[in-house]
Amino acid sequence: KYVVHYSKNQATINDKSRTGTYEGVEVTFSGDDRTSPVTETVALKGTLPFACSLQVQNYADDEAEATMTFSYAGVDPCPSPPPGCSIYTEFASSLAYEAILEWSYAQQVTYISAEVAWEAWSGQMAMVGKDEGIMWASFRKVFGNDTQVSDVTLWMVAFRYLDTDNNGLIVQSEFESGYRAYAYDATAATQYTLMLSTSMQVTYTTVEEAWASVQTYVTSESGIFWQDWDEVCKQFSSSGDIDWKASFMYLDLDHDGYISQAEFETCYALYEKPGPHSADGMTLCPNTTYRVAHIVFDCNGASGSQSFLVPAKKMEIAQEIPKGAVDLQVGITANVDMDIFLYDAKAKKYVVHYSKNQATINDKSRTGTYEGVEVTFSG
Repeated sequence: KYVVHYSKNQATINDKSRTGTYEGVEVTFSGDDRTSPVTETVALKGTLPFACSLQVQNYADDEAEATMTFSYAGVDPCPSPPPGCSIYTEFASSLAYEAILEWSYAQQVTYISAEVAWEAWSGQMAMVGKDEGIMWASFRKVFGNDTQVSDVTLWMVAFRYLDTDNNGLIVQSEFESGYRAYAYDATAATQYTLMLSTSMQVTYTTVEEAWASVQTYVTSESGIFWQDWDEVCKQFSSSGDIDWKASFMYLDLDHDGYISQAEFETCYALYEKPGPHSADGMTLCPNTTYRVAHIVFDCNGASGSQSFLVPAKKMEIAQEIPKGAVDLQVGITANVDMDIFLYDAKAKKYVVHYSKNQATINDKSRTGTYEGVEVTFSG
């Protein structure tokens, strides 16, 4: 219940009755002030036998800065850690790390460099001695949200993570370290975006159809906001294989935090449908990639043969077979004794092996079913 409230219906100490005693403590309320600049105070005389919270409500349509003045004679008995501090547990530290990665990504897609981001937040900075930086209370706005996980407020542990010297001030070097926490991998981003492009083209025959399908997420003339790109990726890849953050950074060429129609069209066109073949008859890899296997799989199916050397007395992977391959038949022909094996790397076991001790499909039992797929071995 309220000890002090402006309404007499909420507390015995209120705007009409401004003094009283609560749990043996003398309480004085300055009263409800509605004239700018608003000033309201509460005085508690004596040692508090209970814990309580000071609540503040802003009735304005916009956020407003308030300054809290205070004085007290001490805390008895004196607890540890001091009231106003919380133990920085391993759980809190792990949450801080994840929070900083998310914050770092948001800063990188919004500001082209750490220096530009630092300058953009100059309104939240203060001079403390010779150092300019962001103090604890101001970091709440810089972080951008009040999300809590269990009883941990993320912006508070994020501040602790960035404030490496624990002096209560985030200076430029600490800020820039946080800005760079999210590590953009251009190579991986290219691959993820290529996967997205492939899915788009499989789903829609034209880029106009693909763009029309995502209009729900076009919330601005600038295009699709970065936080909505996750949903766009899910629309084209429900399995979640695409790292939407890496893909967004790859496509957001003007660094405005949006995927424009032109940038979306770049994504759609990234996958080059199989066309000309390489010198050995295999489908050419798109210009943005390079070949890493004997067989380059075509989503529309293909057949052929490839010759290659196998080192003496050695087993090696001849071909990685992708998930989703349909009605595959593969084998070898050689002038020396060779065996083929089919291995499930994820399950860490053989699907096909000449030995019955290694696989259920073997030289003695040449047909069977594995994960719902019919398998036949020549022996």
